[in-house]
Amino acid sequence: MAKKRELDAEVLSALRQEVPVFLPRGTGLGVIHSANLGNFVLDPLEADCLSRQAGEKRRTEFALGRAAAHEALSRIGLDSGPVLKGKRGEPLWPGNVTGSISHKGGAAVALAGSRNRFRWLGIDLESDLDPISPGIARRICTSVEGSWLYSRPQLVSRRIRMVFSAKESVFKAVNQAGGVFLGFQDMELSWSGDESCFEARLSERKSAKGGIPRTMAGRCFRRPGVIMTFLAVS
Repeated sequence: MAKKRELDAEVLSALRQEVPVFLPRGTGLGVIHSANLGNFVLDPLEADCLSRQAGEKRRTEFALGRAAAHEALSRIGLDSGPVLKGKRGEPLWPGNVTGSISHKGGAAVALAGSRNRFRWLGIDLESDLDPISPGIARRICTSVEGSWLYSRPQLVSRRIRMVFSAKESVFKAVNQAGGVFLGFQDMELSWSGDESCFEARLSERKSAKGGIPRTMAGRCFRRPGVIMTFLAVS
């Protein structure tokens, strides 16, 4: 199996500069590439969240995620403690903070904000560098989304990743509700003309659980080799 390529550090650095202007007021973004991890050291309580059997790859991913989380927290002045791990692997944010972490290809991103302003936040990072099987569309896309995918055959691979990433952002946000499991077919996405914004519409059955909004809106950023999506639920 071919080794998957790492995301480009310069592209991630550009995202760090470009994206904040599009973030909801009161949220902070963290973007970390392994090349820029530097002297970051996990808090001892964060380090305790790792299994003793965790390999180097898992340890690096975890450190990247926590470094991104602390950068996000520092941007909103709430970097007040360790970001631990819950029973389902979800990040446990310090104080009155909600947020989300994602890592891919030697990089990590995080989005954080105060619970006084946001119920849930979701963010996802995906690589657009390696080949993808078009067959995955049948698993993650509704029939309507599939029609949108194939309306531009030359963009199918990129659009599959966009759908996957957007739904992952929704999953990570809704996961914070607790006790609600969403599958790829439990929501349907629609996209703006320039494909920079999306709306996720949940099935009525799923939205009735946990007080989840029927519709949620998010943004998508595409840069060479990188797709990043996020959403905020107030």
